Amino acid sequence: MILGGHTAESFRHAVADAWKPRRPMDPHEWLQKHVRFPEGWETTRFDYDDCPHVRGVVDAAMNPHIRKIILVWATRLAKTTTVEGLAGWKASEDPVPMAALFADNEQLDQVDDHLYAFFEAIEPLRRQLPPPHVRNKKIIRLANCRIRLASGGKKSSVSGYPAKWIFKFEHDKLGQRKSNEADPSLRIDSRTSGFRRDVKIFEEGTPAKRAVSRAAKAMDSPDNQKARFFVQCPICSKYQTLSHDQLEWEKSETGKSEPNLAERTAWYSCVHSGCRIENHHRRRMMQSGKWVLDGQSIDDEGVITGEPDVQSDTIVFGPLSKLYSLLIAGWGTIAGELVKARHQFALGNEEPMEKFYSEVLALPWDPTRRKVKTNDIASRLRAPDHKERGIIPDWASFLTFTSDLGAIQSELVFYSMVIAWGGNARGAIVDWQIYSGRDLFLSEWKAATYSTESGKEVSLWGQPAGLDAGNWQTEVTQICKGIKNCFPTKGDTKRPSSSAGELYYPGFQKVGLSTREIELKKKAGAFDLLWIASHATQNWRVALMEGRLKLGMPGFVSLPEDVLDNWEEHEEFLDELTADQLVEGKWIGENNEFGDCLRYGRALAECVTQAGKRWGKLSPIADSRKGSGQRLFSRVNQKPDGRDDSGPFVKGMK
Repeated sequence: MILGGHTAESFRHAVADAWKPRRPMDPHEWLQKHVRFPEGWETTRFDYDDCPHVRGVVDAAMNPHIRKIILVWATRLAKTTTVEGLAGWKASEDPVPMAALFADNEQLDQVDDHLYAFFEAIEPLRRQLPPPHVRNKKIIRLANCRIRLASGGKKSSVSGYPAKWIFKFEHDKLGQRKSNEADPSLRIDSRTSGFRRDVKIFEEGTPAKRAVSRAAKAMDSPDNQKARFFVQCPICSKYQTLSHDQLEWEKSETGKSEPNLAERTAWYSCVHSGCRIENHHRRRMMQSGKWVLDGQSIDDEGVITGEPDVQSDTIVFGPLSKLYSLLIAGWGTIAGELVKARHQFALGNEEPMEKFYSEVLALPWDPTRRKVKTNDIASRLRAPDHKERGIIPDWASFLTFTSDLGAIQSELVFYSMVIAWGGNARGAIVDWQIYSGRDLFLSEWKAATYSTESGKEVSLWGQPAGLDAGNWQTEVTQICKGIKNCFPTKGDTKRPSSSAGELYYPGFQKVGLSTREIELKKKAGAFDLLWIASHATQNWRVALMEGRLKLGMPGFVSLPEDVLDNWEEHEEFLDELTADQLVEGKWIGENNEFGDCLRYGRALAECVTQAGKRWGKLSPIADSRKGSGQRLFSRVNQKPDGRDDSGPFVKGMK
């Protein structure tokens, strides 16, 4: 029998096909075909060419063996779009009960402007949404499924509501649990317990401080798979992950990093061959990218081999820094932010650096800082112009001599350090010694001489000196009164640093001084005490030890090559340079005397150069056999008639 040109058999097949469940559209295809962005957003449509790193996440979402997907990504990397896009695909093509958890009530209150607006711009979902006047902020009611909405700031979340797919936005900003409550993040996870298959939990966000960061715990967990995004150098073809340590830029004429100059001139240096990768290479570079699990390797052809270290149903994608973003203008955007953050960090203001770590590097900020490994210093503090302990580099202009004091059986012990300083705040640790007893300390100090590479002899006596007066005010005051250019020093943890010169503060030692005497000294422009800005100098020391201050940058200090070549023999000394750690706003450390000497030397050098104003005006160090050397920091003891009476430095205490 023929029906309208069709046999009865073909008709039956047509009817059967019509009643078959429709196969869901592939999510890659769906995202590119349907995802459009509301008017006023930065782009108009989703495109893998702008965010190639998203492909791996979508693949993981389709993997039946993966249950939880964690995105530890910086800003401007489409992490929210990725999660919202997958939620939209699921609602359109394979609907299941879903839930979304926002970090706080403020985020939840913006659901109309963001999540509803996102769905409204996608044609297959727009048809499923209820009219605006009947929408609410507790549940998105689509024609085929529902998405329950909750906030970490509200107890009324998804209790009693089953969900197969769960989405958590800005997961690290989600509040921590109270003592008598379950973690709100785990509480919402329990809503999937009734399902065996097709369960997915997505967590996205930038990391918080390490102590409270869920992202950090996920990255550190040995039970999770970790995937890192490798991209190919467009010049040498070597694959690598991107690090801010490889960003470079031009310096000013004085050798300083300036934010505007860094922003204009930045490039990326290939970690393998030093290839100069410019902004116009970025798109090609990112589109070559591939996610590689820990335990696997990738060759120059992009072929991934090896087995993952861990087999797990949880995978962490990241950390993925803003260096990978094609939505920023270029490398310079990040370089400028980094220079600004470093400047503030050197002044004791950690907030910009914390923000940079979280939003740009996608790394948790650790205010306690992990202790630097002693053997790491051997590479970080090495310089080709500093060869031998006890020898002053020819580029030096003056020395500083600093001592941190202790006591053994009531006898003073002087932990002492000699540092050579030159232009651009360049330093070199020349020598360090321990002296037991005041008399030995003074006699050795008076007799000490050092040679430069070219054969000049430089007497240590008369060079700028600072002695720690923290616990030995009377003793140190007596010593300094009799020595030219010698100052008592004392740490100050209370004052924040607000300008580049505030590694120290001129002050007055109140021992034996009346209020009137102090006022007279102020009017005379003299000072008797150097207050060392603890936070500013400690931050500088940590930056140096962690390798964030490099050769050529202001404030870099080197150790002699012969010491670093045999660092095991000097391990105790090197360990002291890294001893202090910041714990809850306080610097704590044992056996940190030489680390303090280093800080005092840096602050004293700033004082010598008039808060850094004279770093570019220094002359070579003088031979003690031929004269007293150049005049430094002469303004302090200037006479009323304008004549200077300070000699090569300042006369110290009167």
